[in-house]
Amino acid sequence: MQIEVFAQLALIVVGGIIAARAGQRLRIPAVIPLLIAGYLLGPDVLNLLRPAELGINLELLAAIAVPLVLFYDGLKTDPKQLSTSFRAVAAITTVAVLFTVFGIGVVAHFVFGLSWVSSFLLGAILASTDPAAIIPVLRKLNISKKVSGILEAETAFNDAAAISLFMVLISVAAGQTLSLTEAVGEFLLIAISSIVAGLAVGWLYVQLLRFLRVESDLLMVSLIILASSYGVGEYVGGSGAIAAVVTAIIVGAHLRGPRVEPLARAYTFSAWDELNFIAIALVFIVLGAEISIASILPFLLIGVVLSLAFVYLVRPMTVLASMFFEKDFSLNEKLFISWVGGPRGTVSAALAAMVVSRAAQGTFPLAEANAIFGIAIVVICFTVVVTSLTAGAAAKGLLGAMEDSAAERYRMLSVELKAMRIASKRLHDDWNKGIISTKMYNELNSRHMEMIAKTAREMSELTFENPALEDSERMAHVKLMLATQINTVNDAFDNKEISEQSYRALMKKYDEMLGRLSEVEASAPDFSLQKEISEAVNAGPKHVKKLITGRKGLK
Repeated sequence: MQIEVFAQLALIVVGGIIAARAGQRLRIPAVIPLLIAGYLLGPDVLNLLRPAELGINLELLAAIAVPLVLFYDGLKTDPKQLSTSFRAVAAITTVAVLFTVFGIGVVAHFVFGLSWVSSFLLGAILASTDPAAIIPVLRKLNISKKVSGILEAETAFNDAAAISLFMVLISVAAGQTLSLTEAVGEFLLIAISSIVAGLAVGWLYVQLLRFLRVESDLLMVSLIILASSYGVGEYVGGSGAIAAVVTAIIVGAHLRGPRVEPLARAYTFSAWDELNFIAIALVFIVLGAEISIASILPFLLIGVVLSLAFVYLVRPMTVLASMFFEKDFSLNEKLFISWVGGPRGTVSAALAAMVVSRAAQGTFPLAEANAIFGIAIVVICFTVVVTSLTAGAAAKGLLGAMEDSAAERYRMLSVELKAMRIASKRLHDDWNKGIISTKMYNELNSRHMEMIAKTAREMSELTFENPALEDSERMAHVKLMLATQINTVNDAFDNKEISEQSYRALMKKYDEMLGRLSEVEASAPDFSLQKEISEAVNAGPKHVKKLITGRKGLK
């Protein structure tokens, strides 16, 4: 039995990796292939993954994964960037969330016949946006920090606000009687107490980190901080989710500060990238395994209609209304935020799963729980796929964003790798000189090697997708090496180490090598350097020196 449990856990990990790679190759967010992988591994198809045997129910899964995802969103949010657009973020995460809940609730009640409570509950579930799901699609586009900052901040705060509304509504659905005034008061109480708890926990831990000068094991420390903030938020009667986001923003600001060693900072953020992926993979693979086509099909048309209403009506209206007084954003920027902020993601899926779990416990009508779950899954899939496929075109059409070429990305990674290797050499030199201890050297070097390997893997993936990149870079490096040799020979001639006859012979040799190099280039040959060297060789040594030292990048 224990072996089977480990086998299923291994299936989740392997399935997540394969699905994520498929998403990269297809240029779509990972959540869709993760859902498909879970479904294929689940009881409906291969029957290899059976979450019930792992002791995993959907509510427990949500309780584990959602705090990790929200804390990660908070860590990524830069307070400096947030301060420049705080009013816009506040409007989107309050006014827009309430409008979304109301808009979806009205459509769900009058068009699909759900009860008012279930309709607004569905609205709260789908109010949680996940533009981060398509951020990888937008990374190749030079979108302004002002716009991208809004999208990233919306992910964190919007999710927290939607969860708070969800908790109020699920209490009403369970039989708690609340008037509209009481419901609003409950929501505000949850929000305020959670923010205060998050601020207090974040401030306290940052002071402790500074006082104790904690510079290592920041990943473990951040996990402890997450547990503390979530626990305190729940203890004071607020939302652990909101408290975790607020605390994460404060801790993230500390991690970006000068008191944290750059390597430790980079390692911590990189590790949280992996934790976030694991949490998302866990949610969607297990969720996929719980899905049956028979349970989704009845809600397919309803989900598509609601998705269209949301994408083309509810979302644009809520964003434009909430950002009406924001003069710093153009109409095109507001429309872009509206479109790209459309995808529903991890939190929506987890909240929908919680409704099903409550129905299984007998505290929610089973038929309406199944309807909410089925509609939510269809909306998630529809919005993620449509937005991810059109985000690039929207960025170019609305913002005039230009796509970074693969070659530019490859060159950037090359420079980054070079910088990391130079830093690694300096670290080794400091250790040799006794400036740092062996223990610290081993710890920092291990983390640094992981980051170097990650960058190298990314370069390999890029060259796998674009084989001509590596060939082009190889040619450029060979030319650079030849130019270095020419410089050396030139210096030798100036120092009277070789005769002019020998000098001309060597230059002729390099001329022929550059000629052959141009012949084998896959792209348009670069004859310019070869031609200039040929002319300079014929003109004499001084012209060669002028040519070489005058070319940028060949010194």
